[in-house]
Amino acid sequence: MRPTIILGLGLVAALVTATLVYRALQPSATPPVAQTQEPPRVNKVVLAAGDLPLGTTLEARHLKAVDWPAGLMPQDAYASPETLIGRVTISRIVTNEPLTNDKLAPIGTRGLMPLVIEPGMRAITVRVNEVAAVGGFIVPGTRVDVLLTTDAAKGPVDAVEASEKPAARNDGQHQTQTLLQNVTVLALGQVMEGNNEAKPPAALTTATLLVAPENAELLALAASEGALQLVLRNFSDTTVVASQGKKSSDLFAPTGHVDHDALPAQDEVEVIRGAERLVLRF
Repeated sequence: MRPTIILGLGLVAALVTATLVYRALQPSATPPVAQTQEPPRVNKVVLAAGDLPLGTTLEARHLKAVDWPAGLMPQDAYASPETLIGRVTISRIVTNEPLTNDKLAPIGTRGLMPLVIEPGMRAITVRVNEVAAVGGFIVPGTRVDVLLTTDAAKGPVDAVEASEKPAARNDGQHQTQTLLQNVTVLALGQVMEGNNEAKPPAALTTATLLVAPENAELLALAASEGALQLVLRNFSDTTVVASQGKKSSDLFAPTGHVDHDALPAQDEVEVIRGAERLVLRF
């Protein structure tokens, strides 16, 4: 065989080999198989469509159902608005807050006040007026101290008359004592929810307080003995302050400054120390 033919066949073989190697080294043209992601699981949850005050009887317009991640479901939540129609809220619920069973009165329950009384506690209503209720600044939900003012010398003072007509009090020795501290106000009159913008009616006559059973007895007795006054506390202040109370005589107690010139004549000793002159009286 001629050398030229052998050379040509070698070149062809080398070219074929190079082509095969080149193709083997190129990335595959087949597109990768896309991994499909499963959509997150969701359930329906009923939310408040707007702010709902305490005591709201739920209607369809108050509610809406939205998708909620299945793994983050609120406890005792509801899936259908229809199941909540006619239920009554026992706390304030804000827009987009889930409706849960602990925020609603039991089915068939009548009367709202018993639902907001904590187990083991009692609600007692005492007679007040706007002055005794701190001029309207005390609203349901605030915390107060209760003061009792009595006239030990000439009998009890009427609770309302004492705050409206101070001149009607007799001239006996009065005393004021802090009776209860850090008490929750449940209602003023028939109003059971506070409003920062609304002022209680001028004809305010009662306040309902949340107290322990023994303090309910104490308040009932105090209401018949003298005038009750509510004292507003800061929400974060839960300190119990020890106090012996005050009497009328404390209003005129010495203040620590004595006017020696107004005292009756006494023995005197004059002491002179350089330019300083002192007069000592005995």
